[in-house]
Amino acid sequence: MSISILKGSITILGKTVRSDEKVIIHRFRNYIIEALEDTELDIVMANESDIQPIDVEDPYKLRNTLAVEIVSSGLRKIIVIGDTDSGKTSFTTLLLNTAISAGLKPCLIDGDIGQANVGPPGFISLGVPDNQVLWNTEIPAYIMRFIGDIRPQNYIYLIPRELRWLAEKAESLGCNMIVIDTDGWVRDSVAIHYKHYLIEVVEPDAIVVIGDKLSRYFKKYEKIGVKVYEVPEPRVKRARNREERRLLRSMRYRDFLADAPLRKIEMNSVLVTGHPLFHGYPVDTSSLIDLIDGRVIYVSQLMDELHVYGFIKTYNGEEIAKRLGATKVKIYQPGFERNIYCGVRSLGGSDYPCIVEKLSFEDNTVVIRTRYQDRIDVLKLSPIKLRDDYTEEFIEV
Repeated sequence: MSISILKGSITILGKTVRSDEKVIIHRFRNYIIEALEDTELDIVMANESDIQPIDVEDPYKLRNTLAVEIVSSGLRKIIVIGDTDSGKTSFTTLLLNTAISAGLKPCLIDGDIGQANVGPPGFISLGVPDNQVLWNTEIPAYIMRFIGDIRPQNYIYLIPRELRWLAEKAESLGCNMIVIDTDGWVRDSVAIHYKHYLIEVVEPDAIVVIGDKLSRYFKKYEKIGVKVYEVPEPRVKRARNREERRLLRSMRYRDFLADAPLRKIEMNSVLVTGHPLFHGYPVDTSSLIDLIDGRVIYVSQLMDELHVYGFIKTYNGEEIAKRLGATKVKIYQPGFERNIYCGVRSLGGSDYPCIVEKLSFEDNTVVIRTRYQDRIDVLKLSPIKLRDDYTEEFIEV
């Protein structure tokens, strides 16, 4: 849907749109639009577009008031917590737009690795908005950090550390309000433990909790001077189904990876991590000739696990266990690595997404697709493979 302002002005999530300006409403988004004066609009509807009158009980004015209160309070570091589809990310947009209206320089740290807006999926990112926005995808990424998964459950210690690191970077940029958007994982005790740990590591000045049922878990931080705001959820919410979320992620992958050129990396000159093949120590392939039927290209041992890369038909597991103490053997046929989602990094710099094209243990190189063309010190593989349409599948590692 597109909306052109013929006369007057409107506001959407704190962003003011004036006469002769135009906004595009993405099909996965819904907004409350409020006229600031007598206004005429030219609206072009697309498939599935819809216009509804505002629910008179929707607390959008209260959300606007709370945003103004938070911005005017001088709080510098604000964490936003809420369930999936609770309006959490929309409230971060409202905060940013309100701060820009007040003449501040806000920054956004996008900590939702599953539905990333500033960076691609699997990343947490620091964005610095130049102007008011309708959707956080409009904010350019300044620094990105690769987590390597869209599920936070296995990274409950890593993500908070990276969020703190990005907050320190934001402070060094002179951002006088830092808004941290978190993932929507809140529905079990482990998730609440994780959010508490995140708060303890990041040390915010304020916590914004979307929804009245969640705030009771975080009110206690007021005892140490942390402001806790309870923000009501919108009355009308657009809940995305799993397929829509998958499609949104594929769009973000495509934004960063489509038409990315090939780049060859010397594995001897970079740290390669993120996969068991590179977490163990190398084993002399000649020592396994009588135990493995096939062409063995590379072998690494990780405790009691043997990871074998090659064209393998069969192997003698009993003898491998006796000779090497490896009771588990994992075979990787050449080509398994194609389209593995990855991240590259220079030490002290930003991460950037990539896709593995080919591993070559014979000449110790890896070919990737990436738009990143600066120095690479670290290549991290993920458990995600991207199909040709940029939808993901998970691989066993």
